[in-house]
Amino acid sequence: MKNSNSLMLITGIIAGAAAVYFLKSPKGKEVVSLLLEKGEEVQELLDEQTNSIIEKGKEIIEDTLRKGETVLNDTNEKLADASNSLKENINDTLTDFDKGITQAKNKLKQA
Repeated sequence: MKNSNSLMLITGIIAGAAAVYFLKSPKGKEVVSLLLEKGEEVQELLDEQTNSIIEKGKEIIEDTLRKGETVLNDTNEKLADASNSLKENINDTLTDFDKGITQAKNKLKQA
């Protein structure tokens, strides 16, 4: 087990040294530069897509609010119309009732 740990340690040191050597070489510097450039491109792309998604979300919310307001206004108008119709029916019924009472009084006076 001791040999296994030592072997892993030596392998790690060699791999680390090889990575440092490669990154210091012209080809390694080119790879690092390319990675940094591509990283910036990816970040810009993500920023653009994020902004696009945010704008689309705002449009959806605004559209939903407009539709909700329209439905609410339509409902209010329908309720007002129904209320007015109900008032008219009640007034008509009360008028008819008053006429019936007046007729009944007149008939009682004549009797």
